[in-house]
Amino acid sequence: MAEITTLTGKEEFVAQCEAAGKTRADCEQIWDAGHGEKQLDKQDYAALVSNIEMKDVKIRQLEAALREATDIIKRVNAERDAVTEARKYELALELEKDSEGRMKHGDLMASSLEELSIMKKAIDTARPKDYVSISKLISDDEKKRKPRLTVGAWDPDTKQWKEGV
Repeated sequence: MAEITTLTGKEEFVAQCEAAGKTRADCEQIWDAGHGEKQLDKQDYAALVSNIEMKDVKIRQLEAALREATDIIKRVNAERDAVTEARKYELALELEKDSEGRMKHGDLMASSLEELSIMKKAIDTARPKDYVSISKLISDDEKKRKPRLTVGAWDPDTKQWKEGV
């Protein structure tokens, strides 16, 4: 029996196969089985075209769904960024107020939300909220009661100003 080597063409394979003692029909059948050659008939072709068209429709639908999902993600990210910016703005205002103007709002806006939160927490923990300074309360109360500009003395009995300047 002759040894069959790797061949490039069908005719060469069939020739060596016949030389090995097989019939031409058997050799062609072996070639077709090994190489999957099969003639497509009209029904197979129509089924393939239909399958390709269905896959094209599915691809278009998936692309549309992907575009919609991308748009949704962009809107969610924009909303999240807006909320973050608003919270950052509020924290910067609170920090400026708590620092009594030593930290400026514009400078604070350059920091991240996390950094601003850490600053706020540090200021809150450094300033205890458990007690109130009595002297501060008294001075605030005196500022409210002390007249800044007078036109005279108020007489509560007659409900009129007397001795005005």
